[in-house]
Amino acid sequence: MNKRHAASVALIMCSTVAFAQTQAEVDALKLRADMADHLKRESEAKKAIAENELATASAAERARVANQKGGAEADKAVSDYYKSLFPTAPDPSKYKVAVPGVPAVAATTSKMTLKETEHLMPGLTGAIQKALTTARCTKKERLVFSDEVKVRSLLNLYRVTNANLEVTAAKIARDTGALKELIDPTIALAGGLPAALIPAALTSLAEVAVSFATILKTQHASSSTSLQTMADEILTAKVVGALHGTSNIKWIEPDSILVIVPEITAASPQDAKAPGLVQHLQKVRVEIAAARKTVTDAEAKVKELRASAPAPKNDKDKKGAAEQKKVLDHADNLEKTAKALAAVADEADKIVLALFMADAQGGTPFDAGLRGGVLNDRMQTACMYLISTKVVAANYDTYAADSLFRGFRAAVSSQTIVRYKVSNEAGEVLTSDAVGHGTPLQRVELPR
Repeated sequence: MNKRHAASVALIMCSTVAFAQTQAEVDALKLRADMADHLKRESEAKKAIAENELATASAAERARVANQKGGAEADKAVSDYYKSLFPTAPDPSKYKVAVPGVPAVAATTSKMTLKETEHLMPGLTGAIQKALTTARCTKKERLVFSDEVKVRSLLNLYRVTNANLEVTAAKIARDTGALKELIDPTIALAGGLPAALIPAALTSLAEVAVSFATILKTQHASSSTSLQTMADEILTAKVVGALHGTSNIKWIEPDSILVIVPEITAASPQDAKAPGLVQHLQKVRVEIAAARKTVTDAEAKVKELRASAPAPKNDKDKKGAAEQKKVLDHADNLEKTAKALAAVADEADKIVLALFMADAQGGTPFDAGLRGGVLNDRMQTACMYLISTKVVAANYDTYAADSLFRGFRAAVSSQTIVRYKVSNEAGEVLTSDAVGHGTPLQRVELPR
């Protein structure tokens, strides 16, 4: 009994504890639900207050905007009233001034470039003159030139032509003398026959002459003249003019050298005072004439030898046959040598002819060689200097504007930059610099 009672008591106590725990949880849940409901009602109250405030503000804003709109409409009405008192504005697209074109102001810019170049001249020519006069020179004068390529070409043409004419004359004289020995029966038959002369290949003076003539030929082209080209011409003219009056300084212009010689033929008398090139050409023509005369004499001698060759007495006359063969062999050798000399004379004629082939401007290699000879002679008694002047830039900017009331207007600015260099015949630079001068933007007066 006691055990059952104790068990019952224990069960009742456990149930009581479990019930107590469940009741507590229910109370807690109820409390949380009450709090959530309170927060929801508070949030809805705040939302209602906010919506009320927003509605109030919107009404005030709408009233303010409506007030501003009414004021704007009133102002526009006043503006439209006053605007109606004036004429209607024209359509801008019908009266708008077009973008102006930049005018060509070549005369104005040319004058500006000339003034700028003249402004640079005192300092530039002063530096050049100082370099020339202070350079060491033991000769009696100073020669100045600007085109070293043309000067070098003229000198080379003179020297090559001179040497080849001299060699050609010597070659013809030698071959002519050999042919004369064959014509002389005493020398030829007594001493035996010399070997047939084969003309040596002469130096191709014709090719050399044509090559140099091409180098020296003036090139022509049609194009619009730029300010830089014009400024280069001005600069060169100004420098030449400034140096012209300087003591013992001579400006050499290769194209301006003029050498006039009389017509040269084989019958022309030798002139010891003539230029070396003329003397050598005269010598070649004399030798050509002598060679052709010798060839004619040789041809006559060949006919004579063949006609006078002794015939053997009979088939057993070996001595007579040998004598005939010797004479005929001599005639054959003489004929072969005469033809060879005639070929040499023909080649020499071609060489001489090539020297006088004129180009489109009328210049010939021989004329260029004569000018080179003048330069060569002057170089022996003078110091040579090269002056290089160049307009690096001669540019201008043009501005234009146009408006309905002020009309068309134009303005221009320019800048000229020049470089120069002076060197001696050894290639040593004596002075070098670059200078510039510009004209600021200025109005161009145009006809109204």
